[in-house]
This record gives sequence, structure tokens and C-alpha cells, in this order.
Amino acid sequence: MKIPQFLLEIPEFKKIEPLNSGGSGRKYFRVFFSETYQYKTLILVKNDDVRENKVFINFTNKLKNLGLKVPEIIFFDEAKFYLQEDLGDETLLNQVLLGKGEFIHYYKEVLKDLVKFQTEGIKLINEQDFYTYSEFDETLIFRDLFYFKNYFLDFSKVEYLEHKLLKEFNFLSKELQKSEYKFLMYRDLQGRNIMLENDKLYFIDYQGAMKGVCVYDAVSLLWQAKANLSAEAREELLTYYYQELKVNIPNFDEEKIKKDFEICLILRLLQVLGAYGKLGWIQKKQHFLESIKFGIENLKDILDLEIIERLPTIKQIIIDLQERN
Repeated sequence: MKIPQFLLEIPEFKKIEPLNSGGSGRKYFRVFFSETYQYKTLILVKNDDVRENKVFINFTNKLKNLGLKVPEIIFFDEAKFYLQEDLGDETLLNQVLLGKGEFIHYYKEVLKDLVKFQTEGIKLINEQDFYTYSEFDETLIFRDLFYFKNYFLDFSKVEYLEHKLLKEFNFLSKELQKSEYKFLMYRDLQGRNIMLENDKLYFIDYQGAMKGVCVYDAVSLLWQAKANLSAEAREELLTYYYQELKVNIPNFDEEKIKKDFEICLILRLLQVLGAYGKLGWIQKKQHFLESIKFGIENLKDILDLEIIERLPTIKQIIIDLQERN
């Protein structure tokens, strides 16, 4: 990449190194400066989608006002670049995969901040602040379900009756839209989007946030395939999340949100497999290829849900995938 002019104009600028961008279309670089500069390193983000950049920076400023830990924005060039605080390379997912001590307390800290993000953030974010969609509505629910069907299920060679599957998709969509607990939904909360720096946890990559059913985020975090949390850890952390919601939401009804949880678990686990299929099987990205087996293994938790008896086609698909895994 050609070094942007604004960096070349900083006398203390030394060099720039590319970083792994994962599944993102954005490109990340670590920028190094001499000892005389106020920052030793910063992260340069290059993104041709200027609107997405503006949404991220606006969200960052508003979330920072809530006291949430997010990266500081140092410089914004309204063309395609911005410089942000360097939070290092350690993520919550790395912490789990490398077995670096006890990590449950980190998850609890994230969930506590998540409730603030959701219940307080929704009061600060206006309709015009959202990136592309303002709400996780019927359109997006169906998009996620078809993501699974088109990019994973149809490549898996598992047989199914399409008209019956679509009826079950419709049922899930209608049921979730009845939820009373819609706040600011992070949308892609998972261990790679939580940075760990000096024993502090920071949210990143939240520009896709929208209004939606809040428990979806807890599902995204706790059922991240590669993290492979134990059933006991997930139960403990989900209970903790409900307790935090109860503190922050008047007349909180745990039974109602447990119904939301069942639908969100199905939606998220299917959507994630769609992403793994697209990025792994089709685009041949190794990280996502490695995650497929974990994603299929996660599906077994859906078979324990009460609602699954109303979804016989999805149930049989999961059973078939489990047998092939």
C-alpha cells in the first residue's frame, strides 16, 4: 500500500507493517514512530467505505461518553483512512485458546459492559447514526437464515425439503419479532472483537450495531465456535448476563428472554455456519475452514431446546450434520 501523505508529514514517522484483517474488507496496519513522538505505535485503518468509517467514529465517541472502553481515535482523514489507539494483538479469544489462566472473569466483565452498551447505548444512537440497517428485522433475520442455507447447507450435501425449511424460517422470524427486549445490539460480539490490553478489555468492530433483541449478543459471545466454552461456563455466564439485565431493566421477565434466547441461539449458530461456509469453503480462508467442525459441534445445543420440536426440518438437518462431522 502507498503510505498516505498525512503519515509522511509526521517527522517522527518510521515505518508501517500490515496486520491480519481476518474476514474484514478493511485493511489494518501498525504504524511505528520514533521515541520523541507521543505515541510509539498506532493502528492505521484503510477502508474505501467512507460511510462505515464515519459510523464507527461516531459510535466510538458516543460509547466513550458512556464510559465504555473503546479505542481512541487519533486522526480521521475523511477519504479512506483513520488512525486509532494501538490496543496490541491480544484478544479475548486468544486468552481462551492459549489457556492463559482463568478467563471467566473476563467474560463477566464483557457481559456487564455489554448490558450498558445495549441499554444505555440505545439512548444515544439516533436513526441516522446506523450504518446500513437500523434494526434487526424480518429482512435481516431471513438474510441470516438464507446465509446458512445458501453458503453452508447447500454445499454440505445434506438432503432436506426446501418448502418445509422455509416455513420454519418464517416461524422463527415471526416469533423473534415479538420480543420485548430490543436495545442496541452489537450484532457481531465475539472473542476476536474484544481486545485485551494491560488487563483491560476493549470493544472493537461495533459499527454494524443496530436495534435488536439483546440476548443475541450474549449468544454470539458465549457460543463462539472456536472458543468452545464448556456447557457449565456458558450456563454460569448466561445466568450472570440475565442478572445484569435485571438490574438495568424495570420489570425484567427472565422467562420471556429465555424464549428469545432459544430463537437467537438457532439464528446465530446457523448464520455463523453460513459465514464459515462462504469464507472457508468458497474463499478458502484457513481460520474459517478450521472453525467449521466447531460450528457443527455447537449445533448439538439446539437439539436440547424446547422450541426444536416445532422445527422438525431444522432438527433433522442438525442431526444429519452431526453424524457427518
